[in-house]
Amino acid sequence: SCNEGILPSGKQVNSFIPYDIRRDFRLPLYRQQDAIYAYHFYRLIQRASHVWLLYNTEPGKLGGGDPSRFIRQIESELPGYCQALTLRKEVLVTPLVKGEGVPAIEIVKDETVMEKLLAKAVSGFSPTSLNAYRSCSLRFYFSEIAELKEPEEAEDEIDPRILGSAVHHALKSLFQPLLGKALSGSTLGSLEPLVEEAVMQGFREVFQGDGISAGKNLLLVEVAKIMIRNYIRREKALVEELAGKGETLTVTMLEKPLSGSLDLPVDGTKRKIRIKGFVDRVDRLGGITRVIDYKTGIVNSKEVAVKEWEALLTEPVLDKGFQLLTYAWLLAGQQAGDLLHAGILSLKKQGAGFITVSVPRENEEKPSRIIGSREIMKMGEILSVILEELYNPEESFRQTIDPERCTWCPYITLCGR
Repeated sequence: SCNEGILPSGKQVNSFIPYDIRRDFRLPLYRQQDAIYAYHFYRLIQRASHVWLLYNTEPGKLGGGDPSRFIRQIESELPGYCQALTLRKEVLVTPLVKGEGVPAIEIVKDETVMEKLLAKAVSGFSPTSLNAYRSCSLRFYFSEIAELKEPEEAEDEIDPRILGSAVHHALKSLFQPLLGKALSGSTLGSLEPLVEEAVMQGFREVFQGDGISAGKNLLLVEVAKIMIRNYIRREKALVEELAGKGETLTVTMLEKPLSGSLDLPVDGTKRKIRIKGFVDRVDRLGGITRVIDYKTGIVNSKEVAVKEWEALLTEPVLDKGFQLLTYAWLLAGQQAGDLLHAGILSLKKQGAGFITVSVPRENEEKPSRIIGSREIMKMGEILSVILEELYNPEESFRQTIDPERCTWCPYITLCGR
């Protein structure tokens, strides 16, 4: 590593004393450090018969690009002092190796795999598992059939997943006493003093590490409190605005499991395929039932804008839209005839408000945000297409052809993408 910046190390002095103070009090500076490097370097090579000086010609994160000034000095000055000196310079080039490509992996749906799929039909498919299949059928196989789960390790720091879980727990505990009651400004105002304890209890339930009272963890706990307080204040303002119109807002479900089924042919026999979900909140605003998913991160509206129904079969960007429409389909099975809105409340970016799923209208360019019986029927057809392919024994589990979908896949080292 005889590159400039490594030999010598450059203007880096391992000291807490600032440069100006070091200079004024005539303490050693980087120039003296360079002189020490030079002294040791030339003493090391003084009586050597053969010396190899290696440096990297390619700049990058590990340094490289320029040879050390000592090499330049040897090339330009040393031959004049030593007639017996022989200099030889070589550039070593590694030939490019032609890649053989990603090995194709194909998992055939043999008898064992089909048995596990039939067992899943009874236990049920969640929107998360179906999203995995939509993105990459091999990922679905690893997760749901081979049951290769990521190990859960005790974390010392709060990550986004833990933050989201704690906020969900806190919101549930705060709104549970108001379930089934029309919300009012006074009842929502009474929740604010309870936020701190609800958040702390939420973190105690989901975070196994220590030290939520200091450092980065403390900052994230405070962020959770701010998110929830701001959300309650926005709800209060909404309720007061509705009161002026003679309308109400009533929370009807919190953190509730939903379940439904589809009858599909499997091996010539009609079987019930169960679909299940876990909805964060369902409320009734005026004459509309809203299916709500809380998110502690930023959500883009394009993630819930369904321009074509067929896009729900394959497009990963619509994962959130697919999840919400599946919840709406499940809820419609229990509350038939209700007009629905399905959407996301981003607690991090609350100025965006309720980000509603939009779906295409028949023979109209403008999308619809209302989910009625026609939209529920279309979503049922989408789920049927996905599950029919999943239970087709002729369709093997394969890697996705889109490498961008592999970026955050936990099984990327298994498939070799």
